[in-house]
Amino acid sequence: DEDVLVVTVNILDEDEIPMQVPDSFEVPMENGKFTFSYKIPEFNGYQAELSDGKGVTLAGGTLTGTLTEAGEIEVNLIYRASETVYHVKHLFQTLDGEYEEKAEYPAEEIASTVGTVTQAEAKYVEGFTPMGISQEVVQPEGTTEIEVRYNRNEYSLLFDTMGGSYIPTITGKYETQVALARVEKPSRTGYTFVGWYEDEELTQPVTSVTMDSDKRVYAKWDGAT
Repeated sequence: DEDVLVVTVNILDEDEIPMQVPDSFEVPMENGKFTFSYKIPEFNGYQAELSDGKGVTLAGGTLTGTLTEAGEIEVNLIYRASETVYHVKHLFQTLDGEYEEKAEYPAEEIASTVGTVTQAEAKYVEGFTPMGISQEVVQPEGTTEIEVRYNRNEYSLLFDTMGGSYIPTITGKYETQVALARVEKPSRTGYTFVGWYEDEELTQPVTSVTMDSDKRVYAKWDGAT
């Protein structure tokens, strides 16, 4: 039709991949010209720019054009992701099983662009093991927050009764305090249990153990009666 201009608007991302179905519309001739105004789609966190389109301009979110020839034209709009930030919060398991932040590991603010995938990383923290991290697509306006959770390691406390009765091993989470006075006392025929010691040479008595690694304590006995 010599009195109609068909305009097709392609909505593309930075890699020129379509973000939606192209939008086509007809422009009738008026006073020997084809004049149109088209409100472009808005995508939160993206800025549009005109890639090509002779006689067409983009300003204030509106595509306008005045052409003199009928037929068909294609206009390519490239939507570029805006720069933004996302936040990474590090949460550590308490001895009560809850999760909370530590002052020495504050939340991080990481520069990124909308539509990319976060790259949150766990830290090495003594006594803790990080859980799996669920990365997310970065949203506009700094609203994306990733949580990195850390579980307390579990350690074992072994009781070497030095010839006495068996005392079961105790397991506990990192930084658990074990009061040895509450542990069952071993027995040994003809001997009196004196207490627990940190070393096999029985020179360092101990009444409480902090579970920050696998530990072993040793029983001391008074001689045969």
